Amino acid sequence: MRITFASRLIIIALLVQLVTSALLIWNSERLINSSHSQILGAHIKNEVDLLAYALTPGLAYNDRATLQDALLLIDSDYLRYAVVYNHDGEPMATIGNFDSGTAIDKQYSDALTDQVFDIKRTIILSGQTLGTLRAGFSISALNSITAKTRYQNSVLALTAIVISSTLIILVGIVLTRRLRMLGQGAQALRREEFFHRIHMPGKDDVAELANTFNELAQHLENNRTALSQEHAALERETNRLNTLLNGINAVVWEADTQSGRITHINLAAESILGYRIAQWQDIEFLVHMVHPDDRDWLQHLLTKQYQHQDSFSIDHRLIDNTGKLLWMRHICMIEAGPTGINSIRGIMIDITENKQSEQRVVYLAEHDSLTGLVNRHKFQTEVSRQIEYARRYQQTCALLFVDLDQFKYVNDSYGHQAGDQLLIEVARCLATCLRETDVFGRLGGDEFGIILPIATLTDAIAVAEHLLQSLAKQNLVVNKQLSTHISASIGIAMIPDDGMTPSDLLAKADTAMYRAKDRGRNRYYVYTDQDAALEKMHAKIRWEDRIRQALANNQFVFHYQPIYFLDNGTLSHYEVLLRMIDADGSLLLPSAFIDTAERFGLIDEIDRWVVRGVLAQQAQLQQQNKAITMAINISARHFRDRNFLDFIREQLTLHSIDPAYLIFEVTETAAVENLNHAHEFIASLKALGCRFSLDDFGMGFSSLHYLKNLPVDIVKVDGGFVRHLVHDQADRTFVRAITEMANALGMITVAEFVESAEIAHILRQLGVHMGQGFYLGKPAEHLDSPITFIFPEK
Repeated sequence: MRITFASRLIIIALLVQLVTSALLIWNSERLINSSHSQILGAHIKNEVDLLAYALTPGLAYNDRATLQDALLLIDSDYLRYAVVYNHDGEPMATIGNFDSGTAIDKQYSDALTDQVFDIKRTIILSGQTLGTLRAGFSISALNSITAKTRYQNSVLALTAIVISSTLIILVGIVLTRRLRMLGQGAQALRREEFFHRIHMPGKDDVAELANTFNELAQHLENNRTALSQEHAALERETNRLNTLLNGINAVVWEADTQSGRITHINLAAESILGYRIAQWQDIEFLVHMVHPDDRDWLQHLLTKQYQHQDSFSIDHRLIDNTGKLLWMRHICMIEAGPTGINSIRGIMIDITENKQSEQRVVYLAEHDSLTGLVNRHKFQTEVSRQIEYARRYQQTCALLFVDLDQFKYVNDSYGHQAGDQLLIEVARCLATCLRETDVFGRLGGDEFGIILPIATLTDAIAVAEHLLQSLAKQNLVVNKQLSTHISASIGIAMIPDDGMTPSDLLAKADTAMYRAKDRGRNRYYVYTDQDAALEKMHAKIRWEDRIRQALANNQFVFHYQPIYFLDNGTLSHYEVLLRMIDADGSLLLPSAFIDTAERFGLIDEIDRWVVRGVLAQQAQLQQQNKAITMAINISARHFRDRNFLDFIREQLTLHSIDPAYLIFEVTETAAVENLNHAHEFIASLKALGCRFSLDDFGMGFSSLHYLKNLPVDIVKVDGGFVRHLVHDQADRTFVRAITEMANALGMITVAEFVESAEIAHILRQLGVHMGQGFYLGKPAEHLDSPITFIFPEK
């Protein structure tokens, strides 16, 4: 039978209690005997001293009768006998029963045998021994008291033992029960029965311990509930992640950096590359799967990266189980494992389509979308490369600038689609005349460029003649209906003799091409510095560099010319006029550089600079509650450029501009030459909320006919019809006709070149709505506060 810890505690407590009680009883007995012996000794000593004092006179006179009387007078319940001896040892008096054979008792225990304490006392007077007193005192009364005391102490001790033992047992039972309850609670916790509670009233330590246990059980139950919920959530998340890992179109893997073996791979690996999961776990598998050209550098990179706990991304090629080449992007993370050895995990994404798209983007960035030839930017890069090659190896190269003759006629007569097809056919024809090492590009419009590496002037002339002959032999068919012959003018410049920069060489070859056109077209011309006409033409082309520098260095400024209502003199809006800052700080009018900008394809950058600057200024004015309408001149080249429309939308959104404050202007002749595209472009701008103005109206041979086909808001009468109104009746008639037609079409008319009060008065009579000119206001660098113009009376 196993004795519990609580029972052992009770037994030990009882044993301790019994031993302690026995020790207390023994000590009490000892103390009682000691105290009684001391009391007896003191009492006997006092009585003997009194008796000796009473016997002294009798002994001094040796008087027996006196001695006997003294003995008889003694009143003591304890005296059993007394014998008086003189100094000679003779008995002088005696009382009680004396046994001479009785020995003298030295201590209390010696008298226990006969219950009489025997004592002997010498009687001395003035230093002289008179005799001896021998007496015996009974100790029975003292023993009776001692026995009674011992009994009482024993009863008290036993009672205390019984009571304390009972209390110990009771406390032990209660404590055992409580400890058993705590033990049962602990067993319940071990069985994870966290709902178990110990119901123990009271505020003692055990009850507090039970309360602490209940709190612990509640805490554990709450934790288990939370852990169960977290575990369920983690399980759901794990299932979701597994679903994602196996469902995404990517390979998720983990490997041991020490062995290089793949330790985990998701199921998507099989569908992406076609290899079974077991194959991936082969240590040599990944090495054989990588494209041979990528193995060495990839192995070197991975070995280097294994030493660092870092993330990295690499792109390389893999070969799937069909032999197909795939571009894969590895996004890897290296971490320290629990054993101190780094582990690597990552995701492998198929980026083949992205790479193809990138290559396509690079191709499109460097090639003309229509013909597939290299574009102007790439061509200039190739010219730079050939310049460096020629300089390094002391070689000459040739640059041919080819421009088609009368191409505009095909474009205007048969439409741009026919023109595009013609350009494609011409590109194919010219390409057949060139070597694989030659560079052939489209520079823009109907212009082509050719680079002949390692070529002399004789070689360049031979190629130019071959190109012209090939074009002459071709009967180009467009849309399966149009059959036409086309020629070209070719300018030739030599590298490096005629220049050391792409722009300089292209400008000189372009100049030579124009010289060929001046000489009758369908021919070539070689650039030379000694040709005065060529030099004059080249000087004009040098404007290209000046314009590029102005764009790069922000060397353009705005001037603003006001436009007023002629009926009341109030300000309508401002026309924004562009000026270029020359090297000496002077301002150049657009007429000095716009033609060159159009020629070299820089007009798009200029127009974007203008739109960007005007809208930024409008944003500032709107914030100051000073918004005013501005008119911006743009090139007709944008009619076919959807990107320019997108650019305007972006700028309007960026600056939060109200488009009603913007007017875009283009010349009438440019709009008529591109009627269909002009109509679409103008409609798109108006859809944004902007207005559109037709500038220099009346210059076209059939302006009035085309006006009804263009959805413009404003018609600006060309200044050639305005400046002579005072004296020329025909101009008045023409201006009146334009005004009446514009009014009929719901358009506003603006007269340019209002240079006098007389012209302003005549325009009001003719019904023209607005005026612009030096009389009303000259172009200024800053916007003036709006004023009302007071017209003088006629």
